Amino acid sequence: MKRIMIITTASVIGLTLQGCSNYQPTYNVSHQTLPALAESLTEQDIGRTIMEAAKERGWTCSQIQPNKLICKLRHHEDDVTIDISFNKKDFSITHITAGKMDAGEDQVHHRYNRWVKLLRNDILNKLETRGNF
Repeated sequence: MKRIMIITTASVIGLTLQGCSNYQPTYNVSHQTLPALAESLTEQDIGRTIMEAAKERGWTCSQIQPNKLICKLRHHEDDVTIDISFNKKDFSITHITAGKMDAGEDQVHHRYNRWVKLLRNDILNKLETRGNF
């Protein structure tokens, strides 16, 4: 009975400490469907709109191919680099590096994931607004 209590206590402590971790699985956006209102936009318009949304969040983007951007964010001492690919139907955001925020094994600091989720939402909102015109 005592052994079961020790194992149970150790398991609860382990799970609690794991839940408090600042690291979590890396968040990537895979083939996020564009808003219906964005159907009238050209791929060039979509790229410009993504770059505008990123710039408003502090990202700097370079277009390396017609449908591909490399975007970087420097926040204090954190350097983050992502790949954004897009077409007329969807877009994807893929982690390249998060500098000191990378923990290996597809784990990053939770702030990286928050920044990418905010960027994703901003892109969708801006595409929807742009598609209204």
